[in-house]
Amino acid sequence: MKAKNALSVVLAAGVVTPALADVSPQMATRGIMKTNHVAHIYYNVVTGEKVATLLDGSARPAEGANPEVWIADNDLPCAAFGQTGGFFGLMDSPNCYTCFTSTATGLIFLDWGDLPFDQVIDCVGITWATQAPDVDLDSDGLGDGVPGFGAFWAWYDGDNGFDSSATRQGLLAIGLFDLPGQTGPFDPNTATVYTATVDLVSGFSSSLAFEVGDTDSASSTTIFNPLSGVDQDSDGLAEFSYALQFVQPGTFDWDSDGILDGDVADQAINGWTLVSGNGTVEFDGTSYTYVPETAVPGATGIEDVFDIFTDVDSDGVFEAVGTFWYGGINCDPNPAVFNPYAQFYMILFGPSGPAGCPADLAPPSGVLNIFDIQAYIALYNAQDPAADLAAPTGVWNIFDIQAYIALYNAGCP
Repeated sequence: MKAKNALSVVLAAGVVTPALADVSPQMATRGIMKTNHVAHIYYNVVTGEKVATLLDGSARPAEGANPEVWIADNDLPCAAFGQTGGFFGLMDSPNCYTCFTSTATGLIFLDWGDLPFDQVIDCVGITWATQAPDVDLDSDGLGDGVPGFGAFWAWYDGDNGFDSSATRQGLLAIGLFDLPGQTGPFDPNTATVYTATVDLVSGFSSSLAFEVGDTDSASSTTIFNPLSGVDQDSDGLAEFSYALQFVQPGTFDWDSDGILDGDVADQAINGWTLVSGNGTVEFDGTSYTYVPETAVPGATGIEDVFDIFTDVDSDGVFEAVGTFWYGGINCDPNPAVFNPYAQFYMILFGPSGPAGCPADLAPPSGVLNIFDIQAYIALYNAQDPAADLAAPTGVWNIFDIQAYIALYNAGCP
C-alpha cells in the first residue's frame, strides 16, 4: 500500500462477548449490485508490512507456507447453473443510524463454524465491499485509503451462533482503518471488493496467534480460552465464531487525538462478501440444496444464517437483534435470480508445523531433521521476518540462529 495511512490497525485481545441471538431467522437485505474485486492485500499486523496485488477476478493468491485450515470463500456457488457474479450483504448504511434493521450503521455481524480442538490460527483472510469514495493518486489501480473508514474483525471461542454456550469467549479483535475504497467515477450499481490476508505473527518471537478449542489450558499461544474444550453440538469439533463491525468516516477517533477521523461526506454503504463453503449445489427438480465438502479444510459447521447485534440502550453492551438469512440458496438461472447463501467470507490459516513446534519448517510435519535446518538457513539468508527470532527486530545475526537452535532442540510434542 502506498497511501500514507492506508490500512492501519488497532488490536484488542479478549474482546467483549455479545449476548445471545434470537433463534428465529429473519429476512435480511442483500446487495443486488455488481461486485468489482480490485485487489488482494497482504498485511502483517506485527511488522506493518503491506503488499497489494491487483486482481482481475476473484482469484485469491496463496500466502507463504501456512496451510488453510478453514475456508469460506466460494462466492459463486451457483456457477454450474450460470452464476457469473457474486453477492455481498448490505450491512452498513449511512441513512440508517437509529433504526434496528439488518442495514443499520454500527451493527455487529457474526457467523460461525467448527474446527478441530487445539487449532492454532496465525493468519486470517478477510474481505470488505464498499462504495466509500476513494482516490488513486499514484495510479497503482487501487484506492489510497478513505480517511476514517474502517472496520473491526473479531474471533470468538466456544460460540455456535444462536446456540447457548457457557464457554463463549472473545479471543482477538483487529481494527483496520483508512481502508481503501471505490475509485474512479461513481457507479451506484457497483461495489468495490477487497480481500486481505492478515498475518498475526512475525517470526516466532512476536505473535498474536490464537487457539480455538483449547483442551488443556496450556496453549502454545498466549491467546486462548481457558474454559474451552466443550463440544456443544456433539460433532467432535470445537465451535468458533467471527464478527465484523464497520465504522463510517467521521464517526470514530482512530488515533485517539480527540478529533473524529474522516469526513461524513465520505460515508457510504458497506458490506461483507457472501459465500458458501467448498461444496456443490444440487437441484432435485423442485429446490436447490447446498452440499458442503466434509474434508478439511472445508468450511465445517457453517449454516445458512448469521446473527446481528447492536447496543440498543447505549450502555456499551451489544444485544441481539436476531438471526438472519436470505431465504435459502437459489440457483434458478431463469430469470437468473441467484439467491445467496447466508455465510460470510473468512479464511483461517494454521502454522506450517503442528502446534507447539515452531522449528518445524519443512515436511514431513511433526518431524525435525536437516530439511528444517536448511529451510531456516534459507529464510535467514533472505532476511525473511520469519527468521528474525531474537532482539533487536529487523537485525539478522548469531542470536537469531541461536534462538532457532533452541527451538529445534526443544523438539516437537
